Amino acid sequence: MLLKKALVIFAPGGTGTMTELATTLVKMASDTELVPVVFLDVNYYGGLANWFKSLNLPNQFANSIKFIESAEKMKEFLP
Repeated sequence: MLLKKALVIFAPGGTGTMTELATTLVKMASDTELVPVVFLDVNYYGGLANWFKSLNLPNQFANSIKFIESAEKMKEFLP
């Protein structure tokens, strides 16, 4: 999924979305260049956002993960 991607977006979904998320995080942990990951709908992913904050992730990793409220905010992350 991350091969030659400039941005990864997660929107609310089901178990397939969570599987892709797990795969993305494993791939990110092994890469030297991190791809920005954006979670659309901070209300849906609020628990995940809080969990990430509690992990004390390395700054480079934590800074590549963003939670936004709406699709309109996506413009900030597009290349």
